[in-house]
Amino acid sequence: ISAFLFAVVALIGGHFGMWMLASDLAQEKLIGSINKTKNFRIEVGEIKKSGYPKRINLELRNVKVYWSDKDTNQKLTLKAGDMSMSTDFLAQQRVEVVFDKNQSLIYEVGGEASHYTLLVDGGKLSLFQQQHVSEIQLGVNSMTLRNDDSQKTVLKTADAYFSKESASMNANNFNSRLTANKLTVESENGPETLNALNVDANVTAFPPQLTTDVVSWLFKPAEREQLTEKIVKQLASNASYFELNDVRLERNDFWITMRGQFQLDNRLRPDGNVSLTTNMPDPLMAYLREHEVINDIALSQNKYVLKLLSDNRDKVSLRFECTDGNLSLQGAPVGVVPPVTEWAARG
Repeated sequence: ISAFLFAVVALIGGHFGMWMLASDLAQEKLIGSINKTKNFRIEVGEIKKSGYPKRINLELRNVKVYWSDKDTNQKLTLKAGDMSMSTDFLAQQRVEVVFDKNQSLIYEVGGEASHYTLLVDGGKLSLFQQQHVSEIQLGVNSMTLRNDDSQKTVLKTADAYFSKESASMNANNFNSRLTANKLTVESENGPETLNALNVDANVTAFPPQLTTDVVSWLFKPAEREQLTEKIVKQLASNASYFELNDVRLERNDFWITMRGQFQLDNRLRPDGNVSLTTNMPDPLMAYLREHEVINDIALSQNKYVLKLLSDNRDKVSLRFECTDGNLSLQGAPVGVVPPVTEWAARG
């Protein structure tokens, strides 16, 4: 009997020992992977383990994540508060992390610091890693980034979701998707809101410096025009393309949805096709005229397009195609498309 009891105790002790080793491995997967990522570092004040025997649950207290770029003298410090991590004991391909609701963010550039409050509701991160497949999923019910000094909201989303699939966590080539029911970004002219957004991107060579430029763009609105040009040029330098699945913009009684696929050519002009559906074609055409994209003489030569634009309907669907800088509407040439940076500069 004593031998049997000893064997049982040894078996349980061995199983618990394996569970402890597995929990250490899960901890390394999360913390170690962040510390191995360029420009990133994570600090955790305290870790509590639970979930034995089937799950591995880690409670991480007082988490801080640091990002820095020496070339641009930029730093980000995220005081993430408390986080929880969960994975299966035997199969650790997928790790799930739940975020604290109240966080703070410090952005530093050139020795000057700006303080922000980050409010995250329902924030969850899922990491999946198998032999030749890596997937990152980030979802929130809502997220608000507010400047503590000005009390202005820099970025706000409703239900939002981001995913990235690649050969490894740090791969430069990946497919990604961004989905949001509402996305608001602060600009010099006030907040700009997209009420629906669903964009897929196939990035074949992600420029390493793009992350730095995107961070600058978000936190330095006064320099956005210059930063936008840099970001656009970097995106155009590879064969990346973007697919608009459902992008909807609403302003007062006017709404427009966009679908299609495009990329940027070597002169930074859109290349591809986009279908637009709107309840008011007049504001859209007026915008294109103001930006010197539509040629009224070329447009007037196509009676089918003119009839389509003048018909009184609840909604009108228009198909635009851009090739070598030339713009076609419903297959008929109607104008010339300028480079994206020039278009943006026109306001």
